[in-house]
Amino acid sequence: MNHESRFEIFGRGFLAASVSEAATIPLDTAKVKMQLDPMKAKYTHPVRTIQLVVKEQGPTALFAGLPAGIMRAGTIYATRLGVYENALHAVSQYLARDQSKLDVKIMTAMPVTVLSMMLANPWDVLKVRYQRVPNQPEFSVSPRMIRGIIRSEGFWAGLYAGFAPNLVRNMVVGSAELVGYFHSKQMLMQHAGLAEGFPLHLASSLMAAASAALLGSPMDVVATRVMQPDVVRSGVSSFAYTMNMLKQEGPLSFYKGFLPNWLRLASFNVVLWITFEQFKKWRVMHATSSAISYRPNREDS
Repeated sequence: MNHESRFEIFGRGFLAASVSEAATIPLDTAKVKMQLDPMKAKYTHPVRTIQLVVKEQGPTALFAGLPAGIMRAGTIYATRLGVYENALHAVSQYLARDQSKLDVKIMTAMPVTVLSMMLANPWDVLKVRYQRVPNQPEFSVSPRMIRGIIRSEGFWAGLYAGFAPNLVRNMVVGSAELVGYFHSKQMLMQHAGLAEGFPLHLASSLMAAASAALLGSPMDVVATRVMQPDVVRSGVSSFAYTMNMLKQEGPLSFYKGFLPNWLRLASFNVVLWITFEQFKKWRVMHATSSAISYRPNREDS
């Protein structure tokens, strides 16, 4: 029997996201540096940003916050991929609509992404803080660092800093990724004649990343900014900060770091979905191999 348990899907999602995070975090570090340099005084281009980080802080600084990043990505995608299929079935039954319809997928993806972000926001805060000032004595997921944030800023204000824009961003980006991948895959199989395999998974991943980057970049910039300790201590709301940012820096400021963000999302989604599908393929092959290798003798009959 090749039926996959919920636990296996959660595990497959966590592992695939962990591989993606480790492979693409240098681009995310460059994106954060550019977002925190609104006047482009120092970090003017993704390649230049990476070069400066390596020159000034060493190559390991590109991987700053990786443990927290793995916990963040693993929690998000284990939750999304582990819950999405059952949620989609439930929503389609409640609405009495075919679950292959785009609107049903969108209505399913949004609450699923909300749940995933509620669980993952503290890891996101730890990761972004560490990326800002890497090579700190504390590990990015150390109890000491977590206690320090709670003691100085409070549990909700500190570990859930930037939660509102982060939640909006992830509702948009997460839904775009989930719906974009599965719906693109469905359309490409139906209308382009692509079968299960690398070309289908690659094309679906890129389509998911493109929609996620275009829709999610503004919220991503705001979330990165308001997670910083100086903004948290100022007590300014996310909405007020956004309005001030619009007034002071203009609408294009919401697309600071767009190029590394798109590159990050594209590479992340490609690695994520191909790894996710490959883990599934390996499991099916292993289950099939085990079934073939088992030959009952007469006593088993």
